Amino acid sequence: ERIVEQYGEIRYTIGTGCSGGSITQQHVANAYPGIYQGMIVQCSYPDVWTTATQFADYNLLSQYFGNQLPSDPQGFQDVVTRLLSSGVIPAAQWSAFYGHLPLNPLVSDLAFFPAAYPDQQSCPGLEDGVTVYDAQDAPDGLRCGLLDYMKSQFGLRSPEVWSANEHLLSRGFGGIPLDNVGVQYGLRALQSGVITGDQFLKVNREIGGFNVDIDYQPERTVADSQALYNAYRTGAINTAEHLANVPIIDLRGPDPGIAHDAYHSWQMRARLEKTQGHADNQVIWYGPAPLFG
Repeated sequence: ERIVEQYGEIRYTIGTGCSGGSITQQHVANAYPGIYQGMIVQCSYPDVWTTATQFADYNLLSQYFGNQLPSDPQGFQDVVTRLLSSGVIPAAQWSAFYGHLPLNPLVSDLAFFPAAYPDQQSCPGLEDGVTVYDAQDAPDGLRCGLLDYMKSQFGLRSPEVWSANEHLLSRGFGGIPLDNVGVQYGLRALQSGVITGDQFLKVNREIGGFNVDIDYQPERTVADSQALYNAYRTGAINTAEHLANVPIIDLRGPDPGIAHDAYHSWQMRARLEKTQGHADNQVIWYGPAPLFG
């Protein structure tokens, strides 16, 4: 608006940016057709909540495996030999479940996952005297997690899935738009013989999920159906219906992960192909710089 008022009508808007910059471009271009006439996305994700699903899986796996880097990467083969029959997952095999080096989930956890919790760590800069949510001591306090920010879009949880605190307050918290029901962690690793059947079964029996407070529970996370519906209906999930007329150059480099998997470039391609029958307006271009291309 400022540019238009000060300099005149804009002929073209071309976006560029990495990570969150790619989310902004692809998400806004689909939700508001006509804003962008072209995009150069790097370290790309389709949208925020698709990314959140990946980070939730990383966090669950990190917690399960102890959230630490392998201590002896050189001697891992001896460890694997000793532990294969026990069903315990040695650190050297974590990558088989993550699909990348263990650095991947550590980066995502440190950088992003704390914002998911509805407690003090997600509520910086509040005025004195504001009580922040605590499941035990302040169930009626201010909830500051990502789900709570999105409740005007995703809606509130329905009474049949309320937690004890929601029953206590007679109101639902912000709905959960993602889950891990049916996810088979480590399936490709099992198929390739990197892990054993016992290890595969152990992780998938015990991985659990999150409740509405983003606390761990033995059951898998189950999406709230209304929140899931609204995530698609409001465009929080970018399904690419309105991107056919926007040329996209997706720049990628060698893929060490660092929570920005190259998979997401192909994820967007699959969505384009599903909605418009082709991905002729998208080019995935690999360069030498990690992540950035």
